[in-house]
Formats: sequence, structure tokens, C-alpha cells
Amino acid sequence: MPKAWHSRNLQMNIGSNPRGAFCLERFRVHGAANFPALKSSVHVSAGQCAFCGLCPSAMPARFIRLLLCLVLVCGGVCGCANLNKKKDQSESQKEKDKKKKEEDKLKPKIPDMSGDVNFQSFVGRLRLAVSRHDRATLSQMMTPDFGYRWDPPMAGETCFDYWDQQNLWPELQKVLSQRFVPNGPYMVAPQQFVDESNYSGYRAGVRLVNGGWRFGYFISGQDPLP
Repeated sequence: MPKAWHSRNLQMNIGSNPRGAFCLERFRVHGAANFPALKSSVHVSAGQCAFCGLCPSAMPARFIRLLLCLVLVCGGVCGCANLNKKKDQSESQKEKDKKKKEEDKLKPKIPDMSGDVNFQSFVGRLRLAVSRHDRATLSQMMTPDFGYRWDPPMAGETCFDYWDQQNLWPELQKVLSQRFVPNGPYMVAPQQFVDESNYSGYRAGVRLVNGGWRFGYFISGQDPLP
């Protein structure tokens, strides 16, 4: 399209636009290649420039576009903040539920049986067997899944072998001489194991199995085996 035609078309369309001369001058200086192609249906109105997006007459439209962009950005930020808040609340609730389950786990599932005659008789026989290192009697008093160490034992090792190697018989005797208190399904000793959350010493537990008391674990450093 000839440049002269563009000039005539521009002069016809800018008659009612006081800023049209500005655009026409830019058109003449920079040439048609630097401006969008003009259509015959384009009409210039007050406050709008049909020829470029840089002249002052285009500022209102640019300002509106900027406002729309800011609104969209703010909306996105607020939406992300709400999602993060909900996520944090969900994680916080999960932590609370986990803590509650741990607390429920420590709540007595059996009443305090320390005054029960059968319990007292069992503990008395257990203390005597330990003082004598009576393996045969102790084996009959233990649960099948008796816990005595956290790492896997060596092949063929028994809890008695381990106690011999670690010289734990005196410690076992000392723990069993303490008062037993309820802790979950067990009666455990010493009481510090239940009262002190950071207790890391040895602890022993006995529990009811098919109506009879059995020695369940003697272990150190972590929570007892289930």
C-alpha cells in the first residue's frame, strides 16, 4: 500500500482528534513499517489513538489494563494465601490428631492391678526367678514375643545370653523391685517410665495373656514393644 495513501487516510481520520497530528508526525518520521496496518473501519475518537499505543491519548486504556492486571495478580495472591492457610490448618490438625493418638496409647487400657493378689503373686515369683537366674522358670513366665533388644539378635541368641553378655541381671533385678503402674495393656516398672517423657532407662512390662500374667519385655531407651 503506497505511503501517500496512508498519509491521506490519516489526515481524513484525525480531523476530530486534537492529538492526531502527533501520530501523523510519528508516522511520517518512522514510516509505515513501525505502525499497525490501518483498516478502513477504524475511526479515531476523543481519548483514543488508532495509530500507536505510545501517545498520550492511549493512557486511559493503558491505565485500565494495568488496573485489571493488578486486580488479577492480587486475586491470585489472595487465593494462594488462602490455600496455604488451609493447608497449614490441615497439617496442624493432623499433628494434633497424631499427638492425641500417642496420648491415648499411653492411657491405661487396664486398671491399676498393683493391688491384685494374682498380680502380686506373679511379680513375687518373677523377682525370685530373676534373683536365681532361673532360665527354665523365666521361660515359662514370658510371652512368646518377649522383647529384650531393639536390633536383630544373633542367630541362636536368647534373652538370657544377651543379659549375660551385657551383665544386665542386676539391672533387671533392680527394675523389678520398683512399683508397677498401668501403661497401655501393661503393668510397667519403674514409674518414671510413665511419668517422665524423657526417661531413657530400662523398663519392664507384664501383661495378661489368656487370663494369666506374663513377662512381656525388659528393654532400654525406647518405647516398649507392642
